[in-house]
Amino acid sequence: MAFFTRKGLSVQNGGDDQQPGFGIRLAKAGSWSILGKFAGRLIDLFTLIILTNALQPTDFGLVAQAMTVIIIVEAVTSMPIGQPLLRMKAPEGAAYDTGFTLTFLRAIGIGVIIIFLSHPLAAFFHEPRLPPLLAILALAPILRGCISPLMVEFIRSYNLRPEAMMDIFSKLASLAVVIIMVWLSPSYWAIIAATVTTPAVLCLMSYALAPYRPRLSLKYWRSFADVIGWNAVIAALNAIFFQIDRVLLGRALGNADFGRYAVSRTFVDIPHQAILAPLTRPMTASFAQTENEGRRQTLWLKCAHSMFFIVGPVLVTMAILAEQIIFIVTGPDWKGAGVYLSGLALALLPSLPNYPLNTLAISMYRTGMAAQRVFIQFSITIPLMIVFVQWHGAVGAIVARGAISIFMLFISAFFVRRLLNLSVARQLAVHWRTAVGLAAMALVMLLFRDFVAAESSRLMAAVKGGIVFSLGGVTYLAVNLGLWRIFGMPQSLESIFVTQCNAVMQSYRNRRASRTPQP
Repeated sequence: MAFFTRKGLSVQNGGDDQQPGFGIRLAKAGSWSILGKFAGRLIDLFTLIILTNALQPTDFGLVAQAMTVIIIVEAVTSMPIGQPLLRMKAPEGAAYDTGFTLTFLRAIGIGVIIIFLSHPLAAFFHEPRLPPLLAILALAPILRGCISPLMVEFIRSYNLRPEAMMDIFSKLASLAVVIIMVWLSPSYWAIIAATVTTPAVLCLMSYALAPYRPRLSLKYWRSFADVIGWNAVIAALNAIFFQIDRVLLGRALGNADFGRYAVSRTFVDIPHQAILAPLTRPMTASFAQTENEGRRQTLWLKCAHSMFFIVGPVLVTMAILAEQIIFIVTGPDWKGAGVYLSGLALALLPSLPNYPLNTLAISMYRTGMAAQRVFIQFSITIPLMIVFVQWHGAVGAIVARGAISIFMLFISAFFVRRLLNLSVARQLAVHWRTAVGLAAMALVMLLFRDFVAAESSRLMAAVKGGIVFSLGGVTYLAVNLGLWRIFGMPQSLESIFVTQCNAVMQSYRNRRASRTPQP
């Protein structure tokens, strides 16, 4: 065991998947991470409700154009300093100083790039209001990059509660800013203020929870070189993959229709930001600490299954109740966005099983392989997206994204086979119960969808939508758990779920027994 202590932060690290309760520790770490992100996204949803009811689609279209640029620049210049630090068994202070120095240099670079691009981009989008928006929005990635590097030690010790608290409080601060600005003077500046407030609060809280005195040093730059070098390639290609539809549609569509598409993308991004991304955080440490190939294969199958099992029902719900969700959250003025939300949710579904591939490759010092996969994805995305957007606008972009997701499902499986010597058939077989459960859930929700669609009151539509979702969710769990029991109760996410439910029930029985008077 090794301990790292600096400026009051003391956490325990080390160990591998042979330690007792490893699966439970990983599940609890993922649960805290998901809780923080999910609660944060719920607050974001409430913020979105306020904004969509106070502003017009044209306001969202304008900010979406600026945010597209910011997201691409942030991704191209991203430096995931946490991953190299997590790979180190016992990093010393100079390693954290190196991480901070690299992100500080990145922050300067982002500012220079945004200033240089602001006016050409305003001309590209035919929108003269973009330069000042870009200048202020650039503060968001700069602040995110300045978070205390010592926060990674919480991940190493599988303690993600501080990070969850940071997510929740930063989103609450952003919500407060939005309420004040909308009350004073509703405009697109409320969206911009909320976007910058969140990373500002995150940055301040990180230094309160993990105190760190910034020092400039590049002593350990070689330990970061492979991840940052390849990550620049991966991030640049990924950014273009995820944002190419916004770039093309931001120019091709009017601000109002583009605003509807952008808000639909915001809904679909919620599972990614609230569930997928948080789950990969503890996975990085877990893959790095697992050296036996058989155990690593088992861990991969559990992680991949978790992605599909947890996020699949959310996307299916979005796809089937899309029109109702848009009506409930944004109101009748946003009619027409439902078809975008439904299509985008379905397009994302095939990409879930192999989402942790980049995390696996980086933890095994095979970052170049992750870059190869992203390059293949990039090489088919650009021509397909250009052709399909020209063919049918936003709907064409959604069709292209779905086709790419299906293609990359199998390409990614081949890369996993090279990394883990795990057959493609075995990788796909672990998801069949989830697929059957999702089909049953979709059928139940389709049968009862008109029960929600006929409602003209947003409040009653929300109540009825919750009922339909509950029916679908119960069906999904019942089918999955039934198949799991029928086929021998293998070690999987279902077994962890049943174990935790039994533990909760036993704890409840024990409390009741302790309160019962003894004769």
